[in-house]
Amino acid sequence: MGESNCRSTDDFSLAYALLRATLGVNIAMHGISRILAGVGVFTATLEKQFAAIPLPHFAVTAVGSALPWAEASIGLLVLAGAATRLALVAEGLLMLLLTFGSSLC
Repeated sequence: MGESNCRSTDDFSLAYALLRATLGVNIAMHGISRILAGVGVFTATLEKQFAAIPLPHFAVTAVGSALPWAEASIGLLVLAGAATRLALVAEGLLMLLLTFGSSLC
C-alpha cells in the first residue's frame, strides 16, 4: 500500500515538473524570440494587426512594448521554479490577456 502512495506522489511530481517546464519554455521562448527580433518590430506588427480593432492605439503599443519582457521573465521564473505560485498566476493572467486580444482579430 505504501508503494502505491509513493508511486502516485512520484507520478504527480513528474507530471507537475513536465507541465511547468513546458509552460515555462513556451512562454519564455515567445518573449525571448520577440526581444531578439526587436521589440519595435513586434510592436509594429501588433499595431497593424489591431488597426481595425476598437482598442486605443496607445494600449496596443504599450502591451506590444511590455509583452516580450513579461513573457520572457514569467516564462523563465516558471521554468526555474522560482516564485512558482506567483509566476504561474502571472502566466495565467497573461494567457487571459493574450486570449482576449487574439479573439478580437
